[in-house]
Amino acid sequence: MNCRPADYESRSLNIYSLKISGLKLYLLQVFTKVFMGVYIMSKDWTRLNNGIALYHQKTSRYWWCRLKVDGEEYKFSTKTVDFDEASKIAYSQAIYAETNPEQSMLFSKSHTVKKVIPKAIADLRDETIKKKIHKQYIDRLENHIMPHFADKLIGRIHSKDLKDYFKLKKLVSQTTINTEKRAFRILFEYAHLNKLIKQSDIPAFPKIAKNKAQQRDYFTAEDLKVLMSNIEAWIEDTKNLKSMALRRNLKYQIYALANSGLRPGDELETIQYKHIFTKNHQYFARITGGKIHTEENYRDIPINDIFLEATKVGLNSLTYEKKFSWYKTDLRESEDFVFRMDNKKTYSSKRFEQYKAWLKKKGIHEFNEDQSLYSFRHTYITKQLLNNELPVAVLASQVGSSIIMIDKYYSKIVSEMKSDEFRNYAENFS
Repeated sequence: MNCRPADYESRSLNIYSLKISGLKLYLLQVFTKVFMGVYIMSKDWTRLNNGIALYHQKTSRYWWCRLKVDGEEYKFSTKTVDFDEASKIAYSQAIYAETNPEQSMLFSKSHTVKKVIPKAIADLRDETIKKKIHKQYIDRLENHIMPHFADKLIGRIHSKDLKDYFKLKKLVSQTTINTEKRAFRILFEYAHLNKLIKQSDIPAFPKIAKNKAQQRDYFTAEDLKVLMSNIEAWIEDTKNLKSMALRRNLKYQIYALANSGLRPGDELETIQYKHIFTKNHQYFARITGGKIHTEENYRDIPINDIFLEATKVGLNSLTYEKKFSWYKTDLRESEDFVFRMDNKKTYSSKRFEQYKAWLKKKGIHEFNEDQSLYSFRHTYITKQLLNNELPVAVLASQVGSSIIMIDKYYSKIVSEMKSDEFRNYAENFS
């Protein structure tokens, strides 16, 4: 059928009119959305007003919302594919979060343990300015609870999680258990006080029984030989200069731990250069961190040549020439930490586990899981007892323990060992 020219012209005009109408409608929609505070950036990202945005994730068909409340950014799924419905949910959650922060779902879903603990520690330090800082609680929060729970949501820690945590820790001291529980309470109290969780989110503590005391794991003479003869190869087996420096730092920490009986962590790492001094031709190190059982809040321990050489780790090679001569006047008042890098904690226990894993991967040696950086302390104490190098009372005082505890943990080990077990001990650290 042929169309008449008049019909053709009429239809063309109608189509043109429709296009004009569609353009007007589109412009009207854009104007309305801009006027209402909506600005479309793309089909997958839409910015609303008041710092609210809707967007799509590749792994979800729903609209997701990103908004800011008191400077903190929160993200959550609206659980709907409808844009208008998602917008309503986003606005309602923003308003509810500002007016009812304790009940808002945003807070319970956005605060992980590793984000909250640093804030709780800072708050604890501020609170204790006028009284003694509870270093043991900070240590448990920072070095035990935070690494374990890390990305766990603070509002999602339940009694079972606490029970599993203490079961994994295998704590044998009731004092340590109580300290750990108090650290958890500090964390939950902070979270609740700052409206990060509700009162009902704080879990009840399960009954925690201390584990039966175990014999201490030490390193045999063969273990020491493997550890010290391969550590340089491990240090060099990385292209990352910072990692290499941290590995070398661990080497010198091992030298110090194996020749002093100190506990790894704060007890060793809080030694400053000003804490190294001489008395009656003997070098000493003043211990101010970790477990201190004296009224003075420190203890002085004698250190041997190997320990003293290990303190070079933080010094420039030009600072010293011969044995002891590195200890110059400008260091005697230095507050720099000997065994830290940039005066920051090194977390060497974790790095030592990496070294063990490297030895296993290379097929050199496989250590049992209970042999850790702490085992150098046990090795030192065992060696001293076996060779009768120090009276037990003097040894206990030096390592920050008691005669009863040493007898409890080490007497059986020593009675079963050969007297020459640690022959040529010092050669491993030359």
